[in-house]
Amino acid sequence: METEIGTIYKKDIHAHLQSLDDYNIVYILLKYTNVVYVGETKRFYCRMIEHKSDKDYDRVIVLWADSDGNSSSCMHKLEKQLIKFINPTYNIKHNN
Repeated sequence: METEIGTIYKKDIHAHLQSLDDYNIVYILLKYTNVVYVGETKRFYCRMIEHKSDKDYDRVIVLWADSDGNSSSCMHKLEKQLIKFINPTYNIKHNN
């Protein structure tokens, strides 16, 4: 099952977090209009809690949420391509 979520503002994120657990998700963190991080996870709730303490952002855009467990390799490829194309501030792993 796929779902389109769109933009979630940081102040409202807790209302959406648990409904997205167990989905394969590709997401973007923004500060104003700047992309600061691109990520991929199946533990959206935990990742947003982690990011709250170590990344400066004000919005999250969920690009893709899919409950199909077989799509994780596609999600990882999408994340990697976005990081190479956008070169976000906080992404180190795939920036080079």
